[in-house]
Order: sequence, then C-alpha cells, then structure tokens
Amino acid sequence: ACAAIVEQAANYLGLGLANLVNLFNPSVLVLDQRLKLAGQGLLDQVIKVVKRQALSYSTKNMPILFGKLSEASVLGAGSIALEKHFEIPTLKPPRFMIESLSRLSRRGTQIESPPEGSEAA
Repeated sequence: ACAAIVEQAANYLGLGLANLVNLFNPSVLVLDQRLKLAGQGLLDQVIKVVKRQALSYSTKNMPILFGKLSEASVLGAGSIALEKHFEIPTLKPPRFMIESLSRLSRRGTQIESPPEGSEAA
C-alpha cells in the first residue's frame, strides 16, 4: 500500500513537472535537494514520467539537477519570476488617472480616501 502511494505521488509530481517543462521549455530542471530524502525509487519514477510526458524537444538536452540553494533563496527567485511573468497590466491604473492625480497634487489639492467600510462609487 505504501509503495503504491509513493508511486502515485511520483507520477503526479512527474506530470506537474512535465507540464511546466512543456509550458516554459527550460534549459535545465532544478529540483529541491530534499527530494533525495524520498529515495532513489521516487526520483527515478519522477524523471521517467517527466521524460515520457514532456515534449521530447524540450527534454532532449535538458539536465535534471538538484539545487544547492537554501529554501529562502529558491522562494525569492521563484516569487520574482512569477511576479514578472503573471503581471496583469489591466490592474494598473490608467495613465490618464495617474496624470490627473499628479496635476491635482501639484496644485495642492487634497485627495481624500473614502472612510473604511464605505463603498466607492
């Protein structure tokens, strides 16, 4: 039963990584070194699934390595990459609003924010 659970986890992890490889086409796939603690069987299964499910063009010359960075470094690098990649430009205020607000502030006009709990129209 435990072996089946580990194999299923390896399959899911491999599928997720294969999807990322297909989406981003990285030159290298870096896994957390703590995955080594799960054992060579799990790692072999993950790598087998990645190579089977990812596009062969993407995995042909793509090494799969284990990172040596601390957790904080990996999280920081990942958050920067995600922030840049998934930035939604429509959530930024339109340029005319920024220009209007800057003109008002140069004239000394106070811009008040609505009181908490009230809805802006």
